[in-house]
Amino acid sequence: MFLVTTGGKDIALNIEDVKEIFSQNGETIVNFINSGKTYKVTQTIAEIKAQAPRNLFVQVTGTDGVVYLLFDYRILQITELGTGSRITFKFGGVPRNVVETPSEIVNDFSTGGNPNIQIGTTAQRPASPAQGQQYIDTDLGNQLIYYVGTDWLNVTGEIAD
Repeated sequence: MFLVTTGGKDIALNIEDVKEIFSQNGETIVNFINSGKTYKVTQTIAEIKAQAPRNLFVQVTGTDGVVYLLFDYRILQITELGTGSRITFKFGGVPRNVVETPSEIVNDFSTGGNPNIQIGTTAQRPASPAQGQQYIDTDLGNQLIYYVGTDWLNVTGEIAD
């Protein structure tokens, strides 16, 4: 949970309920998954990112100039485009073309307080991963995978070989 202020009222947000957070034309917007509600909030992207537990967000800039906060657990795949990346999401949503490279995105996760996300080849996966550890496998097209105690799985639950 984290707090944002809209219309002079504080609202507690459950991360799982938030579809996206973005900043456009000087305004920060929060969209919700199930209710479809949209709030203009007084906090900046940086202020929201700073109060999130484990800093689960990565900040990216769309090729259209819109700044987004993306949740690590919603990212399905990060594909290099040559001059940036295309990010697709597990739970649907519009893929985003961003100016950051896959390495820059993963570095934001790592330096932002989420040490569980590393990037590398299949052979470079951690030898003794922790349960739930996340990894971006470059041999699998920068696919985000999870360790579940015995295997690495992709987000559809299939073994990631």
